[in-house]
Amino acid sequence: MTRARGGRRSTRFGRFVDSYGTARLAEKLDVTRSAVQKWLAGASSPSHELRLRLVAIGRGRITFDDIESHREEVRDAREVLA
Repeated sequence: MTRARGGRRSTRFGRFVDSYGTARLAEKLDVTRSAVQKWLAGASSPSHELRLRLVAIGRGRITFDDIESHREEVRDAREVLA
């Protein structure tokens, strides 16, 4: 699922957010940019409802599992680097 164990941009979810744009995604979901940045950093995760909306916005580019696994993958990458 990850390109490399290099952090938040190495996951499909991280790459999707990068390509879509943090500000644009936050506006589309009616959340703050800070919330999206916390998801990317692995500090928190979107709610179930927001995950469903993210999958719909992604139109096949990301799955529910991609979003679910992102936080764990980012945290694992941080532990390897520590």
